[in-house]
Amino acid sequence: MKSNIFILLAFVLGACAGLLNQPIVFVSAKVLSGLFINFLKMISLPVIFLSIVATITNMTSLREAKNLLRKIVTYTVLTTLLSATIALILFLQIKPQATGYLPASAAPDIHLPSYLSFIKSLIPSNIIQPFAENNVISVAFIATILSFAILRLPKEHKAPLQTFFQALFQALLKVSSGIVRILPIGVFCFTVMLTNQLISGDAPIKPLLLYACTVIGANLIQGLIALPLLLKSKGIAPLKLARAMFPALATAFFSKSSNAALPLALSSAQKNANLSPRVSSFS
Repeated sequence: MKSNIFILLAFVLGACAGLLNQPIVFVSAKVLSGLFINFLKMISLPVIFLSIVATITNMTSLREAKNLLRKIVTYTVLTTLLSATIALILFLQIKPQATGYLPASAAPDIHLPSYLSFIKSLIPSNIIQPFAENNVISVAFIATILSFAILRLPKEHKAPLQTFFQALFQALLKVSSGIVRILPIGVFCFTVMLTNQLISGDAPIKPLLLYACTVIGANLIQGLIALPLLLKSKGIAPLKLARAMFPALATAFFSKSSNAALPLALSSAQKNANLSPRVSSFS
C-alpha cells in the first residue's frame, strides 16, 4: 500500500514538473526513463524463460504440466478475444482515424506479417536470436520444450537442473523486487515526458483525444467490467487484486510496454497477491 502511495505522489509531482516546461527537466526525465525501460526489458525475457523452466521442471509429471498449460492457454485466448472485441467495437464507434489530419497519400505503407511468418518465427535459427529480437512467444516456446525434455530425464540428471534454474529464477525475482523500490522515480520521469508532450503542441489535439478515448476506454471497460466479472466468477476480489498488481499496471501504463512490466507483474503476483508460484510463474 505504501508503494502505491509513492507511485501516485510521483505521478502528481511529475505532472507539476512537466508543466514547468524546463528543458533540463525534460532531458533528465528522458534519460532516466530510457535507462529504466532498458533495465526492465533487459531482465524481462530471462524472467519469462526461467519462470517457465523453473515451474514446469518442478512439477511431478508431464500430465500436471499439460493440464496447467491447457488452462492457461484457454484463459489467454478467452481474455484476448474479449479485449480485441471491446477495442474493435470502440474503434468502429469513435472512428479516431477519420479526422482528416493526414491526406491519404501521406499514409504509411504498412506490411503486416502473415500467419506463416509468425509460425516460422517460433523456431529461431539459434537460441540467442529470440532474446536479441525480443520475441516473447519464441522464448516461451523454447522454454516449454526444454522444460518437457528435462522432465523426462532420470532423477539424478533432473535434480541438478531443477536446482539451477530455480535458484537463477529466484535471483531475478530479487532483482524485480528491487525495481519496485525505485518505481516512483520511473513514474515521475514518464509523467514529466507525457505532460511535456501534451503542452508542447507538437501533435493535433483532436486526433490525440480520439485515440486516447479509444485506447483508455477499451482498457477501462476491460479492467472495470470484463475482467472483474471473470474474477468474481472464480471467487477473487477484483479490488484487492488490483491493489496488489498496481506497480505492474502503473509501469505498463506509463512505459507503454507490457514486456517491460512483466518482471514487476510476476513479482507483484507472488509477493503482493500471494498467488501460487506454480501458476503465476507459468502464466
